[in-house]
Amino acid sequence: MAELLPVVEWDKFIAWVKRHRVTPAVYRYIKKNPAEVPEVVANKIEQRYKKVTQKNMLLLSETVKICSNLSEAGISAVPIKGVILSYQLYGDFISREVRDIDLLIDQERLTESIAFLEKKGYYIESKISKNKKKIKNTFYPIVLKNLENYVSIELHRRLLPWEGIGSDLTETFLNNKEFVEAGLYSLRVPPPEQHSIFCILHGMKHLWSSLQWVNDIIYLKKTSEKEIIKYEYLNNASEKVYSSLYNKENKSKEHTYTREFWERKCLSTIKTLNEKKLKTISYKLLYIKLALWMNNNQRSFKSRYLCEFIQRYFP
Repeated sequence: MAELLPVVEWDKFIAWVKRHRVTPAVYRYIKKNPAEVPEVVANKIEQRYKKVTQKNMLLLSETVKICSNLSEAGISAVPIKGVILSYQLYGDFISREVRDIDLLIDQERLTESIAFLEKKGYYIESKISKNKKKIKNTFYPIVLKNLENYVSIELHRRLLPWEGIGSDLTETFLNNKEFVEAGLYSLRVPPPEQHSIFCILHGMKHLWSSLQWVNDIIYLKKTSEKEIIKYEYLNNASEKVYSSLYNKENKSKEHTYTREFWERKCLSTIKTLNEKKLKTISYKLLYIKLALWMNNNQRSFKSRYLCEFIQRYFP
């Protein structure tokens, strides 16, 4: 008797691919396994992949232009996440779906960098745009947009939205001497492994709203044999999500609850693309894991961080 195959809702499949920003990974898989999806679905994925490739190359070009111009103005800017992470993990600039440009800069040059970008056609969509004190004291990245090329830039003066948290890693990123060749220009980049682990932990905060970090873990394990890559939390999280995605058998009640819980969460947000529904206390608690790793799990740091965390979220 022939085995009955599950019915796949291909519209939902395509929506999930967009939602989780994994088009390049899905495209590569379909190219290797063309018989596993209908031709019409494969064509839609291919068309989206072409758009992702064009967007990534636009962002790379703009990153090169902005970083070179800032450098000429005496301002050091290090691109993080985005196309640079794609290159460091996968060896090219198009294997991760990227939305914007993230630049890490010296916090003393923040207002100067903003003024420079405004001259280049970028503007701040925020009420803090004309208030230099608010700009200096804001915890989160400053977002600037360009209406001509529809590129968005996030200026980071720290890696986490806390004063002093992870400052050592921030300095490591800013002062790293490694470069990536991008056309005729060399981009200063963060150390590949520390950058990759930071971005994966950072991405995990988004839980089910963007699962590219699961794919990144797989490639990170392939490209490094260092002990730090065997970070227990990364392994446990990726295995749990993998089991949830592929519905692997697991008799644990906790697993069943987790799978059903996150499936409901994802289904409730996939239509609205409203990430606010996912930003529960569990989202914020993942910052603790990230901050502890950034500070080598020092005991003295744990108490300081927890106090600051509690003051921020439970004033």
